[in-house]
Order: sequence, then structure tokens, then C-alpha cells
Amino acid sequence: MGPKTQRVYETIRSWIESGRDAPGDKLPSERTLSAELVIGRTALRQVLTRLANERFIKAHDRSAYSVSGGTGVPTPSNLPAWQIRGSRRVDENHWVNLDLV
Repeated sequence: MGPKTQRVYETIRSWIESGRDAPGDKLPSERTLSAELVIGRTALRQVLTRLANERFIKAHDRSAYSVSGGTGVPTPSNLPAWQIRGSRRVDENHWVNLDLV
């Protein structure tokens, strides 16, 4: 995400966290948000997809979004670090190396 999309992401997220948009409220249309936040619709869709993946909003039919009831995905704080027990090369070419870890 670039600086503009990050700014829009933080703005919409702050609207939700501050209570401006309550759970169940429908977000304005993409066209309205795009004009209000001064961002292209393609970049706005990236932001809305990220917010939907983090469960701040719910995506409905085409271009319709509403605020979900939760507060997003909780960030785990006391998980142990990953441990790699082994790996092997599955495929290799001049574009990509694919390892099974």
C-alpha cells in the first residue's frame, strides 16, 4: 500500500473505531468515498478489501459494504516464534524457487 491508500485505510478504520459508523451501518458508496477521500476507486477497493479481510467491514453484493459487529482481528501477543523443522526444494526455475517448509 502506498501513502495515499494507507492514509485512506487509517481514516476509514478510525471512523469505525471512534464510533462514527456503528456496527451494521452501511458505508457510503464507492463513488462517494472516492470523492470524499480523494482517491481512485481501484485503490479504494484495495483498502476496502483489506478492511474486510481484517473483519472491520463486511462486503455484500456489488460495491456494498457495512460495518461489522466486531472490532477486527485481535493481534496475538504471546505466541511462540515459528520453528522450522525441515525444508526441501519442490520446484525451481528462473522465475521462482518453491520450497516446502
